[in-house]
Amino acid sequence: ALRASEEQYRAIFDATSDALVLRDAEFRIVDVNPAYEAAVGVKREDVMGRRDVTVRFLGTTADYMELHRRVLAGARERVEAEGKRPDGTPVFVELLAVPMQYRGAPHVLYIGRNITEQRQAVDALRASEEQYRAIFDATSDGLNLRDAEFRIVDANPAFARMTGYALEEIIGSDRVTTLSLRDAQFARELHRRALAGEAVRIESKAMRKDGTLFDCEVHGVPMSYGGKPHVLYSGRDITEGKLDRKSVV
Repeated sequence: ALRASEEQYRAIFDATSDALVLRDAEFRIVDVNPAYEAAVGVKREDVMGRRDVTVRFLGTTADYMELHRRVLAGARERVEAEGKRPDGTPVFVELLAVPMQYRGAPHVLYIGRNITEQRQAVDALRASEEQYRAIFDATSDGLNLRDAEFRIVDANPAFARMTGYALEEIIGSDRVTTLSLRDAQFARELHRRALAGEAVRIESKAMRKDGTLFDCEVHGVPMSYGGKPHVLYSGRDITEGKLDRKSVV
């Protein structure tokens, strides 16, 4: 039964794609799996029995020892950290430390997962979001982004100035705050068409929060936001332009 148990342990331990390191209560390495050998660039026989830290992510050796003591006492610890591969290239790792019994004695199993690609994707998304926000907020046209349910999920300061509504008053709203009831119904129909992939345009009389009227031109374009279909509306006050055309006539 013991031999069968050991064989099962070895089969699972060696087949796991995450890097595994098993350390005893004295912090000695008693086992590593092939994924660990590949990730760190070492041979199993070269690290067996070592009490040092083969790959540093958390800081000093004292930091590791304190973590080890907490897990031996029964805690489960999870950390994300940046380190370096043996060749010096940076790598982000998610490290999970769990207490376990091995051959009747307390040990700690360290499970390391390379999350470099995920972190890079998050960083790229964050940079993209920052660029989006900078452009979105700086645009002089009034912008509002609506989801498939016609709810406003974002709007820029120019939209607030144009309509007279504070952003906190309109975020989450599914109303058309500046148009008549008839035009609001038409706007929802345009929204359905835009969600289907059509770029739409409407020119209409609009009303600010204080009741003043102005002429507004709105363009709507379909876009994906957060992986879901949305429509970005760009509005412009064209009252002065209309007055200029009338004066020419």
